[in-house]
Amino acid sequence: MHNSSSSSSSSSSNHNNNNNNNIPASSSRPISYTTYASIYYAQPARLTYRQRPIKLDDDVYRFAIQRMRQRACKSEHDSDSARSVNMEDIPAYEEDHSQSPSVANSVFFSLPREIRDRIYALCVQSRDGLPIEWPRSEAHRKYNPYDIQTALLRTCRAVHSEATPLLYSLNNLTFHHPSDANVFVRAICDLHFGIRITSLSLHVKAADIRMWMSYLNTTDPTRSLRFDFPNLRDLGLRYKSSRWDHTHSADHNLKSWIDDPRLDELLDGIRDVYCPYWCSPQEEKIRADEEQELIGFDPSNGLPEPQFSNPQEQDRQREQYFLLRHTRLERARQKEQCPTIRICCACRIHPTHFQALTRPAAVQMPQHQRPPGVLPEARDLPQTPVLEGAPFPPNGFSHIDLQRDIKKLHDPELGSANVSRTPFTARIEGDEERSIMESSSNWQICRD
Repeated sequence: MHNSSSSSSSSSSNHNNNNNNNIPASSSRPISYTTYASIYYAQPARLTYRQRPIKLDDDVYRFAIQRMRQRACKSEHDSDSARSVNMEDIPAYEEDHSQSPSVANSVFFSLPREIRDRIYALCVQSRDGLPIEWPRSEAHRKYNPYDIQTALLRTCRAVHSEATPLLYSLNNLTFHHPSDANVFVRAICDLHFGIRITSLSLHVKAADIRMWMSYLNTTDPTRSLRFDFPNLRDLGLRYKSSRWDHTHSADHNLKSWIDDPRLDELLDGIRDVYCPYWCSPQEEKIRADEEQELIGFDPSNGLPEPQFSNPQEQDRQREQYFLLRHTRLERARQKEQCPTIRICCACRIHPTHFQALTRPAAVQMPQHQRPPGVLPEARDLPQTPVLEGAPFPPNGFSHIDLQRDIKKLHDPELGSANVSRTPFTARIEGDEERSIMESSSNWQICRD
């Protein structure tokens, strides 16, 4: 489950103003990030490019890295197309440190690589799986709540080469603005390691949904979630809703929060990008029956072709069969490649509503006096809590679902906040074995 509190747009306002740059034309947000080159070699590095070994001397490699960074981060007047970097054009390097004196005489490097990776993971993985926010706030810079020891990467080139991929692949990164995610992976972090990011969290405000959709619901190779993070396996979206109406009762809001067109737009946009061939289980069954009726058009099964009244209809049905088969194969491929997506809808509510929803007394039913033998009505039956991973309840969540996970967490806007959340449920249903799009959603409320 994605553990986080209220979302907010954060920026590094205490950096040097002399280094301010502008995001390309698609965004006008000023940034003031400092870029540090994370790769440097004193000796020629042995690289592999498309499974062919290529040896580059130090000057050529440094020049290649410089040109890549110039393409990824040009001046503020350049367009987004000038910032594009084709990941396939960047050679994946494999440096051989076995001849280095520091490695040859080190007891640490005599350990098997699997044991060294475990040691690296203890140093560079965030404590308790805490998402790493970027850019970091001043509190995070001062107290280092992530408890990661990145100084280890500066001990020697061999440790840097082995441990840095784990830093990006084992941690969950959190961004509050689409430009933060785009700039981080394109210019701040090294391109070889940026594509190793597999876990990501995005904090989306309802008021910023249009800005986010231009980044989420697109396949632009220079500025889009799909191309910036091609190996994404876990995606958490924290949607900060504005649907909570404090003039209505807590029960009314509890039933109406799901009717949010902006939340539906977010769900549909993510589905269109990662599952363009998605269809409901009912539609999938209808298509399977139609494909079975036309299976004779497949020459590999040896069945006679179905006959129709005219040649035009024959050709149309043949094209329809191959289209149905293509979409079925694409849906099967999407089940394996689509990341697990968890969407959390968060609301900031009044303390009175928070207590009404989270107190156990709020769900205790009055004792009705019934004659003997009279069964209770359905509305008087005890409410059953929703289980983790279960289908989304038809009537929505209830009070009892908000009473199992109450914590006090740090919030960038509120400071300390009491937070209660429901279990994650399957928002998009699929077949009985596995959903078409592995997606889940939950609901979260917080108070000051």
